[in-house]
Amino acid sequence: MILVSFIILQLFVIQGTRAQVPHSRSLAPNGLPIPETSMQKTGTSIVQLSNIFDEQADTSGKYQKLRIDSFIYNSKHVFINEHVWHVPQSDTLWADSAQHPRVYDSSGRLICETQLVWDANTASFVTNFRDSFSYDLKNNTWAIATYQLQGGSFRYLQKDIHKMNGNGKDSAIVYQLATLQKNGIYTWHDIAHNYLSYNADGNLVVAADYYLDSLGHAQLSDLTTLYYNAAKQLIMDVDTEVTNNLVHGYERNYYYYNSSGLVDSVIRQYSYTPVDYFQNWTLFLYSYSTSYPGYVHQITEKKWNTANSSWVLNYRHTYNYLTYSTGIDVSSGAEDPSISIYPNPVSGFLTYSWPEVQNIGCVRYSIMDIAGKTVCQSNIIGAESMGHGQIYVQTLPAGAYILNLYAKDGSVSQSKFMKE
Repeated sequence: MILVSFIILQLFVIQGTRAQVPHSRSLAPNGLPIPETSMQKTGTSIVQLSNIFDEQADTSGKYQKLRIDSFIYNSKHVFINEHVWHVPQSDTLWADSAQHPRVYDSSGRLICETQLVWDANTASFVTNFRDSFSYDLKNNTWAIATYQLQGGSFRYLQKDIHKMNGNGKDSAIVYQLATLQKNGIYTWHDIAHNYLSYNADGNLVVAADYYLDSLGHAQLSDLTTLYYNAAKQLIMDVDTEVTNNLVHGYERNYYYYNSSGLVDSVIRQYSYTPVDYFQNWTLFLYSYSTSYPGYVHQITEKKWNTANSSWVLNYRHTYNYLTYSTGIDVSSGAEDPSISIYPNPVSGFLTYSWPEVQNIGCVRYSIMDIAGKTVCQSNIIGAESMGHGQIYVQTLPAGAYILNLYAKDGSVSQSKFMKE
């Protein structure tokens, strides 16, 4: 349920229905995922999330400070850290209570994210958990291994293995727990499986979670079905929770859009007992930034009060952004009219077509960031050397890039694209 809700709600937190599912599993107080990657605004400007300010309404309807998530970027505008600030119960001062620094490899792929928590006794940050990311693009898989610092050394806790389909989206996830044997060797055993199905438009339509019982038998624990309208907009998702083959909980989300095609509101119904069958209602109201059109400025959450049949303020989340100039008009298409690339912006596989080299051959490609640094490169072999193929870019940080294609005769084609 958490994973599926994370994917669904991430569709709407930032910009309309553009999907961005980051690796970070940080959640705002109401379960909304925290967006963290760079996003295109227009022309040579890139918009990045600066911070999220969370407040909770008291019984009088007055908002009280709750938490702020601040996002830190390096000189190349790559997201490298998240600072989480909480308000102590005893006073109104902010307390820096957690950090999530990130490390990337030379090709720009995320390889490590560490959770640091504030220790009031030592007045310093101490390491708690660490996620290590690995990629096996040949077999269309990637994985997250989670460690916990115990006794001065890291111990394996669990591993999430993601299997991707041909479009670079997760199709199956295997969750494993680690057991440390007396000989110091870890053994792994599956505890749950998650399967995801997509329609012809590439939108998620079914997600099924199974846990494995003591005999290793798969038992359905959660099933989510998503429904879209003719405009390919998500209009409803239905989540069913199952225990011992018996349904014990439902949740439905209804999505409504404004005239610009952006999410205007979401109504959530949920029930966990026959008595309160869909009597629990939550309303999410979206407002958008005037400085950054199309980007969410606030999400206001209200709970339904059955006693007086009215909506009561609950949480409010305010999103703030910053911009920088890339020097590249990333909103334009390919610089060389003889080559086409799509989709642009891209999230998984970037498809290129260079008909002029069909009889010559395309031997190599490279991708540069906006600073001119080569972030990945590879030889092109097989059928794709005939000028038409795909490049896997899902692991690149969001931002602006330049694709260089090299033909056998020495000619070079250069195209600009945006990674979501």
